[in-house]
Amino acid sequence: DRALHTRFFRLAETEPGRTAVVRTTGDTLTYGELAHAARRIAALLHDHGVREGDTVAVTLPKGDRQITAVLGILAAGAAYAPVGVEQPAVRRQRIHAVAGASAVLTDRDHAHLCEAASQAPVVLVDDAAGLRPAPVVRPDPGLAAYVLFTSGSTGRPKAVEVSHRAVVNTVEAMEAQLGLGPADRTLAISALDFDLATWDVFTPLSLGGQVVAVGQEHRRDAHHWARLVRTHGVTLVQCVPALLDLLMAAGEDEGLGDSLRMVLLGGDWIGLDQPRRLRALVPGCRFVALGGMTEAAVHSTVFEVEETDPAWKSVPYGVPLRNMRARVVDGRGRDCPDLVPGELWIGGPGVA
Repeated sequence: DRALHTRFFRLAETEPGRTAVVRTTGDTLTYGELAHAARRIAALLHDHGVREGDTVAVTLPKGDRQITAVLGILAAGAAYAPVGVEQPAVRRQRIHAVAGASAVLTDRDHAHLCEAASQAPVVLVDDAAGLRPAPVVRPDPGLAAYVLFTSGSTGRPKAVEVSHRAVVNTVEAMEAQLGLGPADRTLAISALDFDLATWDVFTPLSLGGQVVAVGQEHRRDAHHWARLVRTHGVTLVQCVPALLDLLMAAGEDEGLGDSLRMVLLGGDWIGLDQPRRLRALVPGCRFVALGGMTEAAVHSTVFEVEETDPAWKSVPYGVPLRNMRARVVDGRGRDCPDLVPGELWIGGPGVA
């Protein structure tokens, strides 16, 4: 039973010189440098009264500083609640209130947004620079690692608290199922307040792999993503199907190189043409469909597409990841026989 950040900080002690993050500028951060910076942020948060079990809202532009910030929040024993820099003021205010944020972590450029939305102290990442790094807190795995806000069926932001235990189950189950390891590099396309970003960051950093950061200015620039895949030897791309369409369109112009070995898709219906189009661009690339929801720690089911069946209407939802359960039930919660429609229930340690 581990916390989400345990394996990263252990690797930072044993292999501090390994590359952890490729920054948007093209230079790199090692495991040791990233851990040192994160522990300074933990010290800064402790100085502002943050304790184990608290929640810290984080508002920073997309890029490597977000990664450092969330590692710092976790190292302080707190859960992170991401609020994008582009969120409307009313939504930001509601998220801060509902999350019960004991501090808000941001930078000088965005402090005014946070001060207007929160009663909690606004803490600037820049102020961590001269501090002595704090020891890493390893909280109870049952405590929340992050709090994400989905749109909710009412349109009002709905909070989902995901425990360390739940998300570690997803990371480790996918590591085992897909054969991931220290040679893997992810492309961090997803916004931090979308749960795919959790997997993009913590899976490689738990394995000795690398994260290739995408900056705020390039968050919608698929030609830039394609360039990053080619230039930095990205091996894993995880995204929603619509973003894969954009990446493949950019790849048709300039190619995607030959490092990409697996594409993981979640969050929406997957087009039956996508596996064929991907393999035309990157022969032999594995195509993995994932089912799940924020409330079940990113992904719950997996289905690897080797060939599409002409009878399919869409790519199948798949089978449960290790330790997870998926049942199709009737109106009374009883298992339906095969081929009888019902409601899909997901269970297991990944449930928030």
